[in-house]
Amino acid sequence: MANVTGSDIYSMYGVNAATKTTKTTTASTNKVEDTFMELLLAELRNQNPMEPMDSSQMVTQMAQMNSLQELQKITASLKGVNQSNQFLTASSLIGKQITYISSDSIKQGMVSAFTINNNVISLLVNDLAISLDEVIAVAGKEGV
Repeated sequence: MANVTGSDIYSMYGVNAATKTTKTTTASTNKVEDTFMELLLAELRNQNPMEPMDSSQMVTQMAQMNSLQELQKITASLKGVNQSNQFLTASSLIGKQITYISSDSIKQGMVSAFTINNNVISLLVNDLAISLDEVIAVAGKEGV
């Protein structure tokens, strides 16, 4: 087998967590910045000239906006890490016997493959797509 990296595998299935995460973060950060600037300008336009806005208040608001932006970046990063973990988990379950919950009953089967559809990973068990969330137990290879 040729040298295939994790990013190659992701791109083969149309998954690019890093790019998607970056684009989402940038768009939401720009929206927050725009909203903040609109509010700040409206506040400056409508302030009483005899009682101008307190500069420490403005610095506090800017620091809060900065904190919000950093939290959004961290959240986007964690989503990318979660997607990677699910990918690795699903690939490690191929060929293993799992127990899962389906329609309020407990079933078993061997994982033959997994699919990615709209960044949602499903295991293929007995030709059924099973969510990773439905798995309650994992055994070794069938017959082992």
